Amino acid sequence: MTNYEMVELLRQKANVSYEEAKAALEAANWDLLDAIVLLEREGKVPENDARFSTKAENGEKDREREERQKKRDGAFKDGARTVGGIFRRMLNYGNRNFIVASRDGKEVISLPLTAFVLLLLIPPITLWLMLVLMIIGLFFGLRYSLRGDHPANEKVNEYIHKAEDAAERVKQDWQEKGQDASKE
Repeated sequence: MTNYEMVELLRQKANVSYEEAKAALEAANWDLLDAIVLLEREGKVPENDARFSTKAENGEKDREREERQKKRDGAFKDGARTVGGIFRRMLNYGNRNFIVASRDGKEVISLPLTAFVLLLLIPPITLWLMLVLMIIGLFFGLRYSLRGDHPANEKVNEYIHKAEDAAERVKQDWQEKGQDASKE
């Protein structure tokens, strides 16, 4: 930038005369920032009246673009925090609550829900295998329940006990049919 261009820029931005801008730049050894500070100290340019930028004249558009980007970044971060928070709560719930299998009132196995769900998700066949094994376990006297501090566990346990009762009725029906068949 030539000296003339610097004087013109300072004159326009600081709203001072050509002579004042040139004198300030000469006193500041042609350093634009030092010249601005000098004019402010002399009281010729109020601090809030000076408008300087290292960006092009479309600085307003740049600021708007930056603000929009910040909003988008903020929305993404908020979304990530929300998803992360949901995942963290689910993991916390899964680690504090257990699925318990017991037989004759004695605990056979206790598995955190997180581990149980991971076992169900690994290969797709595992889901069906686990369900079949759990149903077979019902016929061999295993009882299942959820243990933990979540209030919904009681409601889930009610449904589990209904399934256990249904399995017990089916088991008794088979036993009765087997006894009737052996009598004939």
